[in-house]
Amino acid sequence: MADFPWKAFTDRGDLMPTQLDGLADATLSAASAVLDNSVNLDTHQIIEVVLDSVTFVADAYVEIYAAYALDGTTYEDAPVVGGIDVNTLIAEIPVKAGTGARIVTSGLLPILPFKCTYYLGNQANVTFNSTTPTNAFNVYTGRLSA
Repeated sequence: MADFPWKAFTDRGDLMPTQLDGLADATLSAASAVLDNSVNLDTHQIIEVVLDSVTFVADAYVEIYAAYALDGTTYEDAPVVGGIDVNTLIAEIPVKAGTGARIVTSGLLPILPFKCTYYLGNQANVTFNSTTPTNAFNVYTGRLSA
């Protein structure tokens, strides 16, 4: 059996530099910057969400949605927070209870070979920090090498 090692993942950067700042509980962020996967044709992604210091309660989590532009121009409709649009919901990531900053990751997720934007649903039962925010939504993409 042949080995198929991973190619190095590409850091696509913080796609939500301000969208998470002050995001209220049970609301949805504005759309992220566009991630264009129509050139790289990566097959997988890992999403890292950095949440600035607040007090998180038990059962807190964030929802990650992806909206694709299959024709390269027109994106799917924006999702509705709360998992209603399960066709665009790609991950629910638990956030550990307690006070302080949190970094949570999605694990390995598939990504389609199109342009996409992301949305984050805040289900953390707290408003994200906006005083001295260091919130971030980082995406890393990669694929197996043949």
